[in-house]
Amino acid sequence: MPFSGGDAAAEKDMPPGIVSLHQVFPDGSDGGRLAMPLTHPGTSRTLYVRKIPVLSSREFKKVSFEDGAMDDTQVLVAELDRRGRMRWMQTCVELSNTYIAVLVDSKYQFMWRIPRPAEADEENLRIHGPWDAELTDAIRARAAENYRRLNKN
Repeated sequence: MPFSGGDAAAEKDMPPGIVSLHQVFPDGSDGGRLAMPLTHPGTSRTLYVRKIPVLSSREFKKVSFEDGAMDDTQVLVAELDRRGRMRWMQTCVELSNTYIAVLVDSKYQFMWRIPRPAEADEENLRIHGPWDAELTDAIRARAAENYRRLNKN
């Protein structure tokens, strides 16, 4: 994982396999109190993302993976709940064609482009990317349990 970040105390209370999508602040901006730094362990490069995710496993009722168009990619397909579908469509309108950071368990995985509203699936979130095989297994296995745990209230 090239970047890691987040609040260590909060992370230990979270179940494994949590996927979250975070808006990236422009280069040169630290984002203030709204930002969470993701620091590359081998360099001094820091990426700042919004602490509150655009979407997360909290809105994923069920998760599956499909083979991607390229050999080394897979597609995470998350069935969204009602709140997730509304947030997803709003995100597609407001952040269309911009890149956001994909994190798993508060660790950076890759950047992903938000599709335009006409390209987006309204029922499911489809994230194309270079998903790690161990992560896909953990995400898939824990998705339903994480959804229940994150929506207790």
